[in-house]
Amino acid sequence: MRSSPLVAVAAILFLGCAEAPVTVPEPSPSVLRSVEPLLVHADAQSPLRWTRLGLLGSSLRLSPGDPIELSVTLDRGIGGSWLVEVASPEESLGELLGRAEPQQFAADRWMPPVTLQSGRITLDLRGVDIPTNPTASILVAGILDADSDATGTRMRTTGRLLAAAGETDDLRRLHAASDGDGLDLTWGDIIAITGLVGSGGLAGLQFQLGVDGTQVDQLLEFLEQEISAAAGSSIEVVLEDSIVVLHNHSPVEIENLRLSVAGRVGFNQVMTFGSIIPPGATATITDGLLRAALETDPLSEIHNDAGDRLNLEWHQKPSGEMVTAIEIGGTLGREGITPNVMSVERGVTTVQELLDRTTQALSIANEENLWIDEQGYVLVSGDVGLANSIGNISLREEGNLFSNLNASINFQTVSAALDAIEASADVGVVSDAGDLHTLRFSFVKRTGFDAWDWEATADGIGILGGQRGVVHFSPSGLAYSLFHTDGSGAIVLDSPGGPQEIVLVPDLRQLAVETDLRLESDGAPRPRRIVAMQLTAQRSDGASISLLEAQDVSVGDLWVGPTVWWAPAAPEAPLAAIRVPRQWPLGFDVLEDQIRLTISVERGHGDVSTRSLVLPAEATVEDFTRALADGVGGGAVARLLEDGSIQLDSPGVDAVWIGHPTLDAGPVLELRRLPPLH
Repeated sequence: MRSSPLVAVAAILFLGCAEAPVTVPEPSPSVLRSVEPLLVHADAQSPLRWTRLGLLGSSLRLSPGDPIELSVTLDRGIGGSWLVEVASPEESLGELLGRAEPQQFAADRWMPPVTLQSGRITLDLRGVDIPTNPTASILVAGILDADSDATGTRMRTTGRLLAAAGETDDLRRLHAASDGDGLDLTWGDIIAITGLVGSGGLAGLQFQLGVDGTQVDQLLEFLEQEISAAAGSSIEVVLEDSIVVLHNHSPVEIENLRLSVAGRVGFNQVMTFGSIIPPGATATITDGLLRAALETDPLSEIHNDAGDRLNLEWHQKPSGEMVTAIEIGGTLGREGITPNVMSVERGVTTVQELLDRTTQALSIANEENLWIDEQGYVLVSGDVGLANSIGNISLREEGNLFSNLNASINFQTVSAALDAIEASADVGVVSDAGDLHTLRFSFVKRTGFDAWDWEATADGIGILGGQRGVVHFSPSGLAYSLFHTDGSGAIVLDSPGGPQEIVLVPDLRQLAVETDLRLESDGAPRPRRIVAMQLTAQRSDGASISLLEAQDVSVGDLWVGPTVWWAPAAPEAPLAAIRVPRQWPLGFDVLEDQIRLTISVERGHGDVSTRSLVLPAEATVEDFTRALADGVGGGAVARLLEDGSIQLDSPGVDAVWIGHPTLDAGPVLELRRLPPLH
């Protein structure tokens, strides 16, 4: 019965090399060499040059200067690598890794223990305790956006509200009553006045806006004076119910009187008095004049952007007042408000009263609330935050099918309400037990102030103190205070070893730019697993060889690699432990405490002789080479070479086969005349 092959005792890497085998001079043509080498399980002293990965694999053939890299990736985000070069062809893996220095590693330059057991690389992580470094401080750095305040809803009517123009109104704010279009006068415009007064013309008569005046009455007074002077008699020019009226009290007729400004088509179309104004007659411009509505204007006198009135439907009270009712609706915080109904009296209730009632209906608390600007647009400024968002403002007059109140005062959103923008970032912290936890810091700006409220939340661990606070900024944007609201002065974690304080170190800026928050903590967690490990050799001929690939190895386990490493046999190696690549799994097996072999020797012309060879179970490779030489006879000399092959110097011998006497599996070892090794 065949016994299991003996195995080499596992050796910790970093030991010295074994005694090197005999190296012989270049053989003569009478030399035979074994086709396959004799191999044993590699150990820490096995030369890398001839070591094989797997029995059928080729040798590594590493040369001086060839780099070996060991890279390790642990959990908890820790990783590192070691890089070392082969010093000599005879260097062993143990010697090589003994010279390695950790590079780019974050766990106190920790190196996993690597051994060779029975020819297999082994990671022995039993009892390994990787040091841990609990977090003591967190750097809170970066930029917080100064424009992160909460905002309120901003709305504006789609059209302007207009009212009849008065004598003191600004010429630059006038609109045509027929369509509401602006006359678009501006500072510096020159109003040319042309026409005939009697037999004389008004050529060259000009009124420059801003120099000669800006109000309606100033233009009318200028017009009255100049035409009266040309007529030699009194001419009256007045504003009656928003229309310019000319009363010709002179004895002469006025023909083709018009006012015009280059490029102001709307003004030019309105300011025309007709073709002829006879003595004693009255003439008007072709359209009425409107201006932007004011808060004090009665609602009953308001026109919309198209020049139309609001078409309110009035009802007479027993006391004689003409009234109607307006219902104010909308949403607040995305919920519909209770409709608010206000009574409106013709000629009395003003625009401001409507704005005040709408402010009340929408529960707006800020001072801006609702107002009307100089162009006649109604603007809304809601309170800040989504809870105060405003929408769908409606004004309706119950039962009036012809009212254009809601269409005339129709609001659109300019900017929506927003809560204060939250800036947040995560950072890993290490407890005193070596576990990694996540702290999230959130910053929310105090609207209108150079201060941010902050809060820390933890994943998987309790916070005992220092969880909330405020960071204050100077006008220049530098943080000058990071205050903990409970006065603890630090984040206090409920760690297994007791309260663990973590100091916050601020390095913050508040600028009107996009938030860029960065958190950095000290400390190193205790890794629990090797996620990936690779041992790679780069041969001088360019070939990259993977010597080891390990994944998901738990700290505390013993991991044995799947690949058996083989090395050339040494003279003192037990013969029973030998394997021959081509004949795997055959070797020199022990049977009944003996190793029984046959030797077949071929001499010229195919003459083959066979004899038995018996060695004790404890025989070594050196014993075998002597027995081989004796078995061949004729003064043969057998030696073991550095690559594990057998060299036989025996003149007249063409080939030698060593086999099992009881197994028909071909020779275990074959020696032939081969070209020399280089």
